[in-house]
Amino acid sequence: MNIEKIISYAKPMDPILLGSGDLLSYLIRYAQKPQTLDGKPSLHSHGMLFWSFDTVIESTMDFTPYPTRKLDNGVQFNYLKNHADAPMAMLMHFPWTDAEREILKREALRLKAEGISYSVSGLLGSLLSYWIFPWASNPLQSKHSLNCSAFIQECCVPMGIDFDPKHTARNTSPEMISQYEMEGLEKIDCSEGK
Repeated sequence: MNIEKIISYAKPMDPILLGSGDLLSYLIRYAQKPQTLDGKPSLHSHGMLFWSFDTVIESTMDFTPYPTRKLDNGVQFNYLKNHADAPMAMLMHFPWTDAEREILKREALRLKAEGISYSVSGLLGSLLSYWIFPWASNPLQSKHSLNCSAFIQECCVPMGIDFDPKHTARNTSPEMISQYEMEGLEKIDCSEGK
């Protein structure tokens, strides 16, 4: 991913979508095939929100989180550089005002303070829902856990954004977020070499 490009264009709370070639990423991208416009695996397997110059906030399970260097599970801050090896990246630069971005920040901090976790079983429930029951709520996710893209969806609720009304919020995928359109939204390719 082109970190310098992200830093130069991003404003706080802009979503960043990533895709890589490791097995877990590929399985997540493949599971989103029913949602893509071309029927191919999605380009994106992870999502996070830009916070500041070198920091993002995300829901994940991470072995090198900011700043503790231990396994953390759930909504947490992380360094942007910890995702530098992802070859695919897209920045979604929303036309939000500074005041709206502060509202989004407060929502993200609320979820962090509530101890919202990242649930592997919830992720599996979302992946199953893409193929079998897209209209149903996630059967494997607890009320206190959100996968990465469901965390982004939850943060964007105060702005009236529903990335895909056909699916429940807890089944929001990176692909659903990538297809969202609104006036003034810029989608910036920040992939490796771009």
